[in-house]
Amino acid sequence: MLRLTWRDRLRDVAVGAGVGALVLGIGGRSAMRGIAILSGAPPSFSFGGSLRVVLLGALAGLVGGLILLGLRALLPKRWLIQTLLFYVMILLITLRGLRPIDAQRLMLFLPLVLAYGFLVRTLTRRRRPVSEEALVES
Repeated sequence: MLRLTWRDRLRDVAVGAGVGALVLGIGGRSAMRGIAILSGAPPSFSFGGSLRVVLLGALAGLVGGLILLGLRALLPKRWLIQTLLFYVMILLITLRGLRPIDAQRLMLFLPLVLAYGFLVRTLTRRRRPVSEEALVES
């Protein structure tokens, strides 16, 4: 079993925040723009508003990283159950935040959340250390 150090935990939370800023923040801002275009709203851009969305994406990503750490602590040897619970939790949080829930918002935001989950799970994956015997044999 791999033991998580504080450095590993901090890295996982930082990965969650960074991926959140990129995927949930910038991607979320793009999805919001898509909703405006589809609804026929006039084009507008605010640096402050866009920065706020990116920072909220980073905060949401940080929370996702903390959720993943908690699941790893509770279920250390259950990778599949960790992953399923992680996806369920971030999807439920997303659905809670989408108001009103309609097909347009689901079509634009759910792929972002799934991409976030995939990237965070992939980038924070633990690799088993290679034994010296395996290195000698190869």
